[in-house]
Amino acid sequence: MRHHNGFFALFALFLLATTACGQSGAKSASEAHAADTPDTSTQRAVEVEPVRRADMLYTRDYVADLQPAKYVTVIALATERILEMPWEDGDHIQEGEVIARIRQDSFRRSLDQIRAELAALDTQIASQEREVQRTKKLLEGNAATRQALDQLQASLDATVARRRGLEASRAQINLSLEHTVVKSPIAGVVTNKRVEVGDIASPQVPLMVIMELDPIKIVLDIAERDIAAVRPDQELVLRVDAYPGEVFTARISKIMPFLQADTRTNTVEAIVTNPTDPETGLYRLKPGMYGRVELVLDRRQQVLSAPDRALLLEDDLLSQQNDGKRLRRVYVLGLDNTAEARVVEVGPSTGGRTEVISGLREDDQLIVRGHHGLKDGQKVRLPAQGKPVPEAGQETATPPPLETSPAASTSATQAEEVPAATSGDPTAPVESAATTDEAPAPAPQEAASANP
Repeated sequence: MRHHNGFFALFALFLLATTACGQSGAKSASEAHAADTPDTSTQRAVEVEPVRRADMLYTRDYVADLQPAKYVTVIALATERILEMPWEDGDHIQEGEVIARIRQDSFRRSLDQIRAELAALDTQIASQEREVQRTKKLLEGNAATRQALDQLQASLDATVARRRGLEASRAQINLSLEHTVVKSPIAGVVTNKRVEVGDIASPQVPLMVIMELDPIKIVLDIAERDIAAVRPDQELVLRVDAYPGEVFTARISKIMPFLQADTRTNTVEAIVTNPTDPETGLYRLKPGMYGRVELVLDRRQQVLSAPDRALLLEDDLLSQQNDGKRLRRVYVLGLDNTAEARVVEVGPSTGGRTEVISGLREDDQLIVRGHHGLKDGQKVRLPAQGKPVPEAGQETATPPPLETSPAASTSATQAEEVPAATSGDPTAPVESAATTDEAPAPAPQEAASANP
């Protein structure tokens, strides 16, 4: 019995030594495998886009004030009562149509009076002319004096002058009589009607305002720095809030030859055709609207450009932006999947891309996602096909997969086999060591007895 106990003790020591060697070998194999596998726990997933050449269109938006192409304030020059005025605000009126009729009675009576005075003066002038002729004959026969002839001639000249004054008055009254019929000077829409039938028309009170709504005039105040980009007949793109997504084409019609002293801006006028709504027939663009006009400043062909979302403006760059320079930080993907930080000088931006002046080459791969908080020289990885890159601050480290070495699996198999061979001695310590990770499989007899 003592001999058997010694045998089992030696066997247990041998088994423990074998297990320890297996675990040590498994650990060494696992460490070697981890050394060969890249550590992705510190690699950030990123997306890249290349630096490429593109045609760049540089524009600037200006607020536009929409005004009628023409508008006329209609004033009655005749001071009398209004008898007829059939127009209301919003009515369309054609050039030459009668706007209002004003009472003519007083003007006609004045004309009648002038006609009577002219007839009396004509009679008086004829009499005076005969008297002058008779006196001239008497003077030739020394029967009249030169003084008498001169007096008669002066009286005749005065009468003729009076008649000329009455003729002028008659012409003025005839003109006032014409003014009693007020006609539209342009075709347009009636607005700001100020008087009604029965009111006294007066030059001091406008009757109404007539606006020409097609075309529409656009008034812009161009900043001094952009004046050189403005040309007569230049095409502009107009957008208004009333029709989102829709554009209207305008052309510059006038550039003022001076700047506004208070704002240092150059007033520019443009003309745009005003379409009508097919359902209502009303003009779509209305005076008083505010619009946004896109002014093309420059066009450049095949310039080096970078995507806007790759450019970072960081605090340390603000103090370096002098003499009009625009500096941005970018991260370029290196050949060994490292992020290389660069400071680049950029130009204007348009269409989601920005001109690159210096610091980058064509086909450089710029990190456009996952670059916030990135460090110079940090390892990065490109995502698998179809997998999105997490936003900044949401990157997660993926642990390496767990693998089991052959040595570890061999020792586990041996440990499972030992309890079946030594189950005759429940006091042996080997059994507890073998069942630390996994319980032994039941004996076939016990499995059979479990089913009745």
